[in-house]
Amino acid sequence: AAQSPHVLQSFLFHANTVGVLAGRQAGVPHVITGIRVSDPRRWRHWIERRLSRRVDRIGCVSESVAEFSRTRGGLPAEKLFVIPNGLDVAAYDAAEPADLSPLGISAERSLIACVGRLDRQKGIDWLLQLTPRFLAELPGHDLLIVGDGPERAALESQAQQIEPRGRVFFAGWRADVPAILRRSALLVLTSRWEGMPNVLLEAMAARLPVVATRVEGVAEILGPNAAEQAVTPGDDSAFVRQVVSLARPADARGAGLGQENYRRVAEHFSLAAMIGAYAALYEECVARGAS
Repeated sequence: AAQSPHVLQSFLFHANTVGVLAGRQAGVPHVITGIRVSDPRRWRHWIERRLSRRVDRIGCVSESVAEFSRTRGGLPAEKLFVIPNGLDVAAYDAAEPADLSPLGISAERSLIACVGRLDRQKGIDWLLQLTPRFLAELPGHDLLIVGDGPERAALESQAQQIEPRGRVFFAGWRADVPAILRRSALLVLTSRWEGMPNVLLEAMAARLPVVATRVEGVAEILGPNAAEQAVTPGDDSAFVRQVVSLARPADARGAGLGQENYRRVAEHFSLAAMIGAYAALYEECVARGAS
């Protein structure tokens, strides 16, 4: 049956491009795009500025992304709005710690987890440069990298040069990220740019402390505890120091931050709050069109 939607919502660059053109050609009354990352590529900014003339609103996942879109991307401020990502915290409470013995990781080892696409944006090459320094201070810990992407072969080759051998593991793409996080002691995020990193919310829902580069969305997610868990991108010493401090079993602050992270994500970044905000936006569009 033919459909006549009142609102078309798209997310991310390619879907936004196709969605705007298709939506307007199909006569959809309200077209809304969504920006989820502060992509520095200027040619994308040019296309997004052209598309912005044909959309009603432009959604951003964080205040940082909205500011970037306005100042660097040149998008109209009056069309920008912010709705943060949301998460089903209960799914992380229900997860059992993953059995990673098939990867060669024994149950006695503590894990520092890095979860994300193996792409330059995620800065995992920088993480591997620093890995020997923090693993030397954490003899009971290993590094687990979860994800796949175009840089996997290069990163695996880089990891093979790390001494001592056998303490960096690549898990590839996994569907059981909640279980892996429940098995981990710390999450590290080394992105060069972001928007609002979902994996940070996931780690907080798993009651983990984190060490993250202070890129778009990170300080907003971490809130009052950002000072203890976020470092300037490229600050080698600060990153290593924070990883060692928060991963050590004897450091009670790491466990305390994990609990505080859990409370923050449950209170401020729930799935229900995100859905409610989008529903209100769509209802507003439809009501405006009917008036």
